[in-house]
Amino acid sequence: MANSSGKIKMKIKRLIKPLLIIVLTFSWLLTGWPGVWLTNQIRFPQKISNVQAAPIALRGTAKIGIGSNGSDVTLTFDTGGGAPQEGDVVFLWGGHGNSSDANAFGPITAGYSMVGTIDSTGPKFGVWYKVMGATPDTQVQGEGGGNAAHGVVYGAYVIDGSTIDASIFDQTAVSTGQMASWVPNGPAINVQTAGAWVITHAAASATDSSRGTVSGYTLIPGQTVNETDDFVSEAAYIVTSSTGSEDPPAWSSWAAGTGGAITIALKPAPTPTTTLSTSSDPAAATVAPASGIRSAGQFAYTTSSGSDTITALTLTLAGSPAGSYAAVDSVSIRDTSCSGTLYFSAVTPSSDSVSFSGGTALSATTGGNTYYVCVTPKDHTLASGTYSVSPYVSSTWTSGSGNTKAGTDSNANALTIDNTAPNGATSVSGTAGNAAVTLNWTTSNSSDFNTTSGSVVYRWTGSSAGSEVPAEGSTPTAGATNGTATAACVISSAGSSAQSKIDGTGGSSGCTTTALTNGQAYTYKVFQKDNYGNYDAGVSIGSFTPTAASATFTQNKYLWYVDNDLADPTAIWGNPDLIENQAIVVVPSGNDPPGTGQELRLRVNYVVNTTGISISEKYFKLEYKAGTDGTCTTGSWTDVGTGDWVYATSGVTDGADIVKVLSDTTTGKGEEYVKSKPSQANHVAASAAEIIEYDFHIVGTGATANTQYSFRVVETNNLGATEVVFDGYTSCPTLITEPGTANLLRHGNVFTEGIEKGFFWVN
Repeated sequence: MANSSGKIKMKIKRLIKPLLIIVLTFSWLLTGWPGVWLTNQIRFPQKISNVQAAPIALRGTAKIGIGSNGSDVTLTFDTGGGAPQEGDVVFLWGGHGNSSDANAFGPITAGYSMVGTIDSTGPKFGVWYKVMGATPDTQVQGEGGGNAAHGVVYGAYVIDGSTIDASIFDQTAVSTGQMASWVPNGPAINVQTAGAWVITHAAASATDSSRGTVSGYTLIPGQTVNETDDFVSEAAYIVTSSTGSEDPPAWSSWAAGTGGAITIALKPAPTPTTTLSTSSDPAAATVAPASGIRSAGQFAYTTSSGSDTITALTLTLAGSPAGSYAAVDSVSIRDTSCSGTLYFSAVTPSSDSVSFSGGTALSATTGGNTYYVCVTPKDHTLASGTYSVSPYVSSTWTSGSGNTKAGTDSNANALTIDNTAPNGATSVSGTAGNAAVTLNWTTSNSSDFNTTSGSVVYRWTGSSAGSEVPAEGSTPTAGATNGTATAACVISSAGSSAQSKIDGTGGSSGCTTTALTNGQAYTYKVFQKDNYGNYDAGVSIGSFTPTAASATFTQNKYLWYVDNDLADPTAIWGNPDLIENQAIVVVPSGNDPPGTGQELRLRVNYVVNTTGISISEKYFKLEYKAGTDGTCTTGSWTDVGTGDWVYATSGVTDGADIVKVLSDTTTGKGEEYVKSKPSQANHVAASAAEIIEYDFHIVGTGATANTQYSFRVVETNNLGATEVVFDGYTSCPTLITEPGTANLLRHGNVFTEGIEKGFFWVN
């Protein structure tokens, strides 16, 4: 194998085999080596930043260079996918035949670090590596090994750096072994990380093109290297998926001789982790049905390195009570806000567990990506109740890159959808008025009573309520209609507060002011609304029939006059004249108590109370009673025209206009002359608080002598058949008729039964 000069004699036939090897090698570079590519790897993959831990990838084909007689070897990488890239690891192996120059070989290219060497009595053998920087090597050179070298050979292969851990080696030392026999065993190595790539290199001093490799290992570059009879070297690899001792068996079919082997293990890059976490969940809130989309939760995905995608996940709505998903119209996942990019969406979920897939994948990066869980509540048609949801991402989610999954999401803050009606109104009542109804109620005592337009009163024409109710989530305006119902009042107030409102003429603020129809029945219900647009079923206030307001009267002043057969008398009764509100009595004689057949004119006025009167609206009649009780509110009364007192006959037209004469009628009006029952309908209109004056022409044809009579005016109908007593009588007209013959007053003494009683006077 070695001659005395230490030089190798090259022969033509010795060049054939190396040349054949080089041709095959370049053919292999161009066609690729299927044996190197692992499942799911593509040929010449580009460098990526987030490749999973297993398997470690051989980036490209290996390079082989052969020299002799101590010549240096240059290996040039191709410019395709097999060329080194930044972060890749280039392994250089090789050596030379037996030489006294034991270690005078290795890489000339700077930056390579030794993995291990074997300095046997035969071949000199070593393995080196280098991590490529920003400008990767395009060539790598190996030294020939000195003048005594025999059969120099180098090989280089590139490992995809993204698949190797930064520490590169799976253990701190490699295993080397020098074999005394020609069959080198790959030294055992302790694999610490599952998925490590175990590589064994062997060298020997022999010529044997038929030798094999380690059983179960694949050669790099896939075929033997046989350089002269003086030196052979090979590298093989296997991917292991377990930890523990890896002991490559002996290289096969090698002739006896000397040699050695080196075994190394490359640590796979750790699998990146994608972590799910809770982000800034929105505060707990209560909302109305149909209140629109809103955030109900937030979560984030963060990677330990590189990026990831989330292709599917399951949201748990965490409903309370169970089944609260029924209150959710849709749930979606968006970024930035609930108006941001839509990734997933589920409409009308059928359970509290909502699975998303098939939408736009979520992104995860090292800086973290936050997402919003957005919920749209259903409208008020859902069943009455209060529903709360606290959405969070369950442990069921999928990393699109196969990253290790970690972390959890939670959500302690509930979004509550309130579809529960408030308590109804209490203390309801009402009264009918003139073209109006007064309505009374006490508002709801519910804590969520809406103080803005929280009371809605519906009115129906008729004596019963219809089926209409206010539309939940809405607020009508006063006067708006809903079917046969009209919103009579829409009132803002505090809760538990007493309300009294007028609907119709003189209507209150918040109620209609259009006059209601007198004589028409109206029915009312009051509804209470809460802050979430929910109404109670309504509480009936009742049915009411407005009635035209009837003016009331107070009889005020009177004055007795002497009849002059004219509408307006001029002479006041008595001598001297009586004054207003002065009764006719027997004494003094100047009062001239009326006798049978003696006509009187009674002027009387009365105040119009509460409301005014229109022309031709009112009728009146005069009543009398006998007795010493001079009040107008007690006793038994008889219409003038019947019994003791009747209306006198005259040439004056009944109902003739008169001129007011009583002193306090400065705001009053003269009405009419009356000589029949009832009076004519009033001639003049009068406003409330005004005073009207009438003139009654009467005669006591049946009056009893020396008897006190009182008179009052009452309201009646056009037939005089009804009697409506005035609200009050300030003064009651009174007179005493003249004495009869039984007890006469004469000038001189008083005689009774012919017996003198005392001094008397006579008219």
